[in-house]
Amino acid sequence: MNKLKVAVLGGGWFGQFHLDNLLKMEDVEVAAFATGNVERLARLSVKEPRARAYSDQRDLIAQERDLDALIVCVPPDRHDGIEHLAARNGINLYMEKPLGVDLKEVLACEKAISESGIVCAVGYQTRYNPQVDEMKARFDNDEIGVAAAKWIGVTPQTPWWRIKARSGGQFVEQATHMVDLLRYFFGDVESVYSARRFGLLRGVPDYDVEDASATVLVFESGLLATVTCGCFVDPKEGKSEVRIEMYGKRQRFVYEWDTMVRWENRRESSVRCFGNEFHFPALRTFLDAARAKDASKIRSPYADAVKTFKTTWAANLSMENHAEVSLRSL
Repeated sequence: MNKLKVAVLGGGWFGQFHLDNLLKMEDVEVAAFATGNVERLARLSVKEPRARAYSDQRDLIAQERDLDALIVCVPPDRHDGIEHLAARNGINLYMEKPLGVDLKEVLACEKAISESGIVCAVGYQTRYNPQVDEMKARFDNDEIGVAAAKWIGVTPQTPWWRIKARSGGQFVEQATHMVDLLRYFFGDVESVYSARRFGLLRGVPDYDVEDASATVLVFESGLLATVTCGCFVDPKEGKSEVRIEMYGKRQRFVYEWDTMVRWENRRESSVRCFGNEFHFPALRTFLDAARAKDASKIRSPYADAVKTFKTTWAANLSMENHAEVSLRSL
């Protein structure tokens, strides 16, 4: 079997992480990687010295003419037309979330990817957790009325994260995982209403992301979900919480991020524990799809991830305009 020729764009935590997983796969050749950070480029080269190193991701795409796939792990504002270049060159894409910081550009990328016929997966790895499927199957025997999600924690130290024009803010860059899992469970969102607050964090250079937000998602099915976010927790003394609680007529469901799922009623409860191990199957599924030119097993194709992005984009619009936003208007 010929090896898949793969390149990694981005040398931050996720770029290094995905490179480690790629190097475990016998049918993959890591042909190249690119990052503008000299120190990170050197670290990538230590891990795979046979790969060609580029300081510019566009140069990599121009020079590496026979790539099968790109693993894109760059900041949300640094895509620089990667999707369009890959589509024109027939290179399959695995995209880390979020898809960007501008809805118009994301929709243009969706069109280019769709028209090119390349395989494209987005890194919503939680969809590959079999415990999520087991929980979802239990919903068929109940009727879920409301869901409450929380992503409350510290401010990430990554410099670009705290600048909203670069990251999209906490809801777009971080809570997107919550929104995507809720969509995976309950279908598409009809409208969004969100409010925010500032003033909890002081003295953080270049910081302009909201400290906290509260968002109501109205699903097309009628289900209501709240998503409460905060990035103000003291890293030394505070306590973070990342979870979703879902309430049905007969059961209560809890999803603790990268930890466990639990369902319970008055008579019984059941717990399934797990860890943060679903990036590998998400990436592996994409690579198998790229080889077979068959995207049917990808659980988060680009077009579906656009719906998640639209929902988070709508939350930002609602925060700014103090009004409900219909997704049909976007």
